[in-house]
Amino acid sequence: MKKFFLLISVLMLAGCIEVGNFPEDRQKLHEMGSESDYCAQHPNRCYEGVQW
Repeated sequence: MKKFFLLISVLMLAGCIEVGNFPEDRQKLHEMGSESDYCAQHPNRCYEGVQW
C-alpha cells in the first residue's frame, strides 16, 4: 500500500508544471484576448473582443 501511495505521489509531482510556464503555442492562445489592436483593425474577424 505504501508503494501505491508513493507511486501516486511521484506521478502527481511529475505531472505538475511551473505556473505560467506555457509552451509557445499555448502562450499565444493565452495572450489572444489581450490584443485589442487586432480587433480594432479587423472587426469582422473578432467576436466580443476575441479573434478567431
